[in-house]
Amino acid sequence: MPMTSEQLELLRNLAKATQLRYLDAVEQWERNWRIARGSNKVMPVLAGRMGLVDYMAAAQILDDQPAYEAAATTILSHASELASLFKPLPEVLLVELSLAIICKQRSARRAVAKAVSAAKLDDNAVLYERSQALMLAALVDLDHDLARKLAGQLLQACAARQFDKATTEQAEQWAVATSKLADRDLEGCATALAALQALHFKRIERELSRLKRGASSALMACDLVDLPGNALRVLLSESGYNAQQVGAAQVWEMPSTSTVVV
Repeated sequence: MPMTSEQLELLRNLAKATQLRYLDAVEQWERNWRIARGSNKVMPVLAGRMGLVDYMAAAQILDDQPAYEAAATTILSHASELASLFKPLPEVLLVELSLAIICKQRSARRAVAKAVSAAKLDDNAVLYERSQALMLAALVDLDHDLARKLAGQLLQACAARQFDKATTEQAEQWAVATSKLADRDLEGCATALAALQALHFKRIERELSRLKRGASSALMACDLVDLPGNALRVLLSESGYNAQQVGAAQVWEMPSTSTVVV
């Protein structure tokens, strides 16, 4: 269901405030990278990336194409280096992998997908964002058997109530969408993605209602943009499903990302 003009205005106000807060996000992240290389510690990069992703999401909401492309290009230009130099956990690379898929940067997405798949895990914990990263990497690698296996593990975790209610609902639809895509059931994947999108909008609307009442909310611009879901939509369209049938990824017009250069 489309959002009301009042809700969209709240979103835009949040985005405008975010852009003002992180006007120097690109420059700050480059400075953080120099610190990270010198100290051989990843935290300066991850700390700066939070603001940069928030800035990028705000630009998307406001349809500020230059700002969006500057942020996306900056993130993707360091994606391979982040993966190879610091070897972070799969969930840490979910942003880079999703964005590389969305922006159709095949070299970056192959490199990040390879790093995600090769990550050494100290435990067998099934975490939602980790599962998303591992499944996207499996789909990029065309390892459909692994994608189905990971989807099954995520569904088992949901059945075992390892997540809260909201995360469980999202994880179930994500697992179904991924397994359907691996099975080449494109219609089934699109249906699951539509359900996932509805859950995403439901959460946003709930937080907007809090803001409208004057209550506090932890809603950030980056929460408004479902990067992993958008990445899965791109993979679905690449599998031959009519892009117009996939549905709008957001309630606002998504700017073209194919022009991002790294």
